Amino acid sequence: MIFLWLPETKQRTLEELDYVFAVPTGTFVKYQTGTWLPWFIQRYVFWRKDAKLKPLYHFEGVKEDLKDEGGNTTHQEELRK
Repeated sequence: MIFLWLPETKQRTLEELDYVFAVPTGTFVKYQTGTWLPWFIQRYVFWRKDAKLKPLYHFEGVKEDLKDEGGNTTHQEELRK
């Protein structure tokens, strides 16, 4: 049940959590079963290193918010790199 209904929230900022929990549960379940699970099987069962995972969340807007007025990245952005 956790695999299907609980998104990963480890090391996410509060702004990113807003985006994570804004995704409807049906969309998340569809992503987990239709995109993530086939990728996991290709990557770790068949050991295909060329398997690519399409991300569900895009945090471009959140990363933009983490920059200060001078365009420099904040401490949180530095920690993510």
